[in-house]
Amino acid sequence: MSRPALPHGTASRVAGVRIDGVFKHFVNPAGQPVCVLDRLDLDIEAGSFVCLLGPSGCGKTTLLNIVAGFERPDHGTVSVGNEIVSRPGPDRGVVFQDYAIYPWLTVEQNIAFGPRLRGVASVEIEIITRRYLALMGLEAFATYLPNQLSGGMRQRVAIARVLANEPRVLLMDEPFAALDAQTRYMLQRELVRVWLREKPTVMFVTHNIEEALLLGDRVVLMGRRPGRVKQDKHIALERPRDVSDSRFNELRRELLDLLEEEMDAV
Repeated sequence: MSRPALPHGTASRVAGVRIDGVFKHFVNPAGQPVCVLDRLDLDIEAGSFVCLLGPSGCGKTTLLNIVAGFERPDHGTVSVGNEIVSRPGPDRGVVFQDYAIYPWLTVEQNIAFGPRLRGVASVEIEIITRRYLALMGLEAFATYLPNQLSGGMRQRVAIARVLANEPRVLLMDEPFAALDAQTRYMLQRELVRVWLREKPTVMFVTHNIEEALLLGDRVVLMGRRPGRVKQDKHIALERPRDVSDSRFNELRRELLDLLEEEMDAV
């Protein structure tokens, strides 16, 4: 049965994501097909923050790559707004686990790169660059090269660089996984602050239950391969969230039990 169309009149800088019956397989080194995603359906409202959680190999990153346009589904469709995704595009910004910034460009040059490539006027590029330098707390580091920055600062630059392109959807593949616990927590708080202000639609892949609960207003738990949605949970906790709160820990225990079921089955 078909589902209703996404609503019209959505603001130009925000869009929902619809994943409809997506199937994807790969071929392993022995030449055998391996099904990664099987008839996966998911609707993500415009401006929402959705975390994808699940055991390793369940297809989280593959799904993100399909939404980004880096991979094509074997069957099914992905739409951003009312347009079907067929290739990468500036309406979808991707933040990777490693710092995808140009090492030969300064912080401000990295942030300005996307708008400059799109032919934005020089005056507007300066406004955009200053805005995201300020938003990510990078003003004092504008002329630094990436190798002069800490890992956490480089990831701030990567996020600012993506946001400067004003994407409608922000796709994040475990962007804080390589950071130490303190830096990770600081950037989690920073990301929520930026999201509340900018309100892009966010799809955030993580293996960390606490991170998913700190960030998401929905946590989508994917089952073992082939990936399907096992649980789609709305997180009705006030922000900023407190990891010592009893309700937070109830949700953490609930998600952990579900995740352990899938991991045991694997």
